[in-house]
Amino acid sequence: MTNGLHQVIKRLEYDWDFVASFLNNPEMALRDVELSAEERTALTTRDVRALRALGLDRASINISASGTHTPTCAPGTQP
Repeated sequence: MTNGLHQVIKRLEYDWDFVASFLNNPEMALRDVELSAEERTALTTRDVRALRALGLDRASINISASGTHTPTCAPGTQP
């Protein structure tokens, strides 16, 4: 997993504005993030198999593919 992918997963876990942006327009939300072509495609299409092949665990796949979050995800919280 590249640093860019790791950053996206963390932002999807805690950054409500980024989550909204990603769910509404993933291509635009990821425009400034350095990702491989495979990572970008897997994220924007929410392809669970591709995300798994990139090394994401089940929780990270749930976060990136469905917009679900951890219990600690709430407006104003940081890791």
